[in-house]
Amino acid sequence: MGDEERLCVYGLKDRPARCLKAQLGETERNRFFVGTQDLKHSNELHLIDFDEDEYEITHQKFPHQHEIWDIAPSPAHSDLVVTCYKDHGVSKASLWRLQGMDDSTSKLKNTMGQLDEVVVLDTGGSGEGLKSLNSVLWEPSGTVASAIGVGTHALAVFSLDQASPNGTPLQVIDVIEEDQEPISCAGWSPHGTNQLTIASGTIVTGCDLRTPGSKLHTTFSLRDAHAGGVRDLDHNPNKPYHLATAGNDCMVRFWDTRKPDTVLKEISNHTHWIWCIAFNRFHDQLFLSSSSDGRVNLQNIISISSAPTNDEPSDDEDASDQSDGGQADFTGKPTDGLVSVYDQHEDSVYSVEWSAADPWIFASVSYDGRVAVNVVPKDHKYKIIL
Repeated sequence: MGDEERLCVYGLKDRPARCLKAQLGETERNRFFVGTQDLKHSNELHLIDFDEDEYEITHQKFPHQHEIWDIAPSPAHSDLVVTCYKDHGVSKASLWRLQGMDDSTSKLKNTMGQLDEVVVLDTGGSGEGLKSLNSVLWEPSGTVASAIGVGTHALAVFSLDQASPNGTPLQVIDVIEEDQEPISCAGWSPHGTNQLTIASGTIVTGCDLRTPGSKLHTTFSLRDAHAGGVRDLDHNPNKPYHLATAGNDCMVRFWDTRKPDTVLKEISNHTHWIWCIAFNRFHDQLFLSSSSDGRVNLQNIISISSAPTNDEPSDDEDASDQSDGGQADFTGKPTDGLVSVYDQHEDSVYSVEWSAADPWIFASVSYDGRVAVNVVPKDHKYKIIL
């Protein structure tokens, strides 16, 4: 049985969950954070480790009083993570340090750890648009200890330097008017520390964070990106100006933000709302989406990716084919289309993430607390790398 046919599932003991994120600061092990969202019981932040050699999941749990709505792992420090949570109906955020961590070079030991609250991100006096912090975005390169708190109608810039993190915003930026629909999702472009993209209703807007004062400078606008509203967006890590969006219309659309009136590509293979999308950070032709239809779709979008599309085989490929007839099943170039459908979930799949350690591994979580870890099919992997 190939790895792509094996099933590796982790359960949260019947506790609901909406958010899953890769542990970005850990690049040697395949690790993901998952947060529970239980109204009746105390909650937990789970750190899970997937061993691809033994196809086994181990974990470490960290008690977390409130229901977790979003997770933002530090891209530079594996022991730092921000959670967004509901406290008496108000969305808040805290920076935590993981205490009692297991050895990061091996499997986790299925033990309990502790969360040490480093600082609360306080936006209480920053206006109506920041009364609730719904998500937090770290500066993606990890070289600057900056983070953006995303409220309903405004943004807050924080300095989360490990030596002296500051929970008070350095800057508050009004993004949209109070009478407009709230921000539904946001992403920080990996191609420049000053470019942010936000979605509100059916509109997707690019913003320049260097704007002086409290008003944001708009760099582009997608007016009717998705009927019914935008649920998620992601920047192509290898192609500046290329952006993907997904929404309530069951569609994924790809854009060149320099030409906002033209859709580069459109995918329509989900049957309900799409909650999460993700470019592969190394091979941007690989693209994930998850939906309320209970499915995770792995798509190849090579026609709009940074991958070469030359159909002529290289000298290395010719030599490989001639020297090893066993590789015949893996020859041929990948093309646009649906690579695989993963239907291991029985509820809405709210989040899907690529591993920070291995570009061929990804995980997803559904509302019923079921985490599934999968591997890109081997035949498709070899089509890409050979």
